[in-house]
Amino acid sequence: MTKTDEQIFQDVLGKDTHGYLRAPGPGKSITQHFKVKTSRLSLSQELIDVKKKLDQLIEEARKDAENARMEAEQDKKEAEVVRNDVDRKIEQNRRRIPINL
Repeated sequence: MTKTDEQIFQDVLGKDTHGYLRAPGPGKSITQHFKVKTSRLSLSQELIDVKKKLDQLIEEARKDAENARMEAEQDKKEAEVVRNDVDRKIEQNRRRIPINL
């Protein structure tokens, strides 16, 4: 049976202790290390806030992509109109100018 990294880590360091960083040797608590006391509630709220912001950014990116697509379609239509106009003018000029070879 193979152990996961987490199981091996737990075998070496022992079970997770609330409020302490898991690392070999003596060390600082999370509060001492980050200079802030975290709670599950604050971390959960932070996670919710990050997810909301991410959802907003994704929606903005989708809207921007749709706007860019619509703009590209409009530019393509305008270019086709200009191309047709140029082709028409070229054909008119060919009819007016006799070619002497």
